[in-house]
Amino acid sequence: MVEAEGVREFSDNKLLRKITLYLVIISIIVGVAWAITGHYFEPTLQFEVLGIVTNLLLTVALISIYAIIADNESVQSIEAQKQTDFQEKQTTLNEKVATIQERQNELIEANHMPELTPLELYAKETTNGDDVLVVVLKNEGNGLAKKLALSTKLCVRQKYQDIELSLPINQYLKKSFRQVPEGINPKWTALVSHTTIDTGKGSEPLQAGEQKEYEAKAEFNEDAIDMGQGLVTVDTHAFSDVLSRVESGNTLELTLTIYYEDILGEDYNVKIYEGEFEAEKRMSLKEALDVP
Repeated sequence: MVEAEGVREFSDNKLLRKITLYLVIISIIVGVAWAITGHYFEPTLQFEVLGIVTNLLLTVALISIYAIIADNESVQSIEAQKQTDFQEKQTTLNEKVATIQERQNELIEANHMPELTPLELYAKETTNGDDVLVVVLKNEGNGLAKKLALSTKLCVRQKYQDIELSLPINQYLKKSFRQVPEGINPKWTALVSHTTIDTGKGSEPLQAGEQKEYEAKAEFNEDAIDMGQGLVTVDTHAFSDVLSRVESGNTLELTLTIYYEDILGEDYNVKIYEGEFEAEKRMSLKEALDVP
């Protein structure tokens, strides 16, 4: 685009120079004609002859100027067409590059796709009352899995007008069938390996073909609406603490899900447990998983 503007500016300057040159030449010719006719003609006739010469010169000049303008526009049109052709070629080239890059990403992804499978699953309770899930995972894919995390989801079965519903714990505790963002919600907690869970160390990756034991806290966030920041987490609760708020005798559905990413940042979710149990006032994750 800058190059095309430069071409147009150059052509305009060239046209202006040509017009100026023609005007100078006409002025010189008219001056010479005036001087010559002064010697051979009477003043009245001199003006007539000079008028004829001037009109003739102006007509020739106008024809020449129109020809120059037409030629200039033709040059600009050719340059504009060249610029358009160049942009079309550039667009086609960019599309080919994008297609090649997309194909390369597909090949990379095909060669680096993890697939996690749970081999063993149980829960334990720490001395400070935390509910901890222990899971042995094997990566049966051909790519590294990173940023492993656990989500614990609880739903409570309720009857409404003879219809049995499965209410997320958030809606149950609010005694509402309305979907609301604030309240008690599942929390993603890092799966940790080769260290105690209390260190806060981030999740360790799992190589293709590798098998490893991980631990993660089963926790829930308590979220609230802040007028300035939107939805914010104000507290964290253990699985047993949330379960203690459910009336005994209710049937609960427990879903454990693991999240992870491949080396390209693509995310995956795999459910490692789905089951149900009857709530008791004081019940740990271990007891919930042990229910036959």
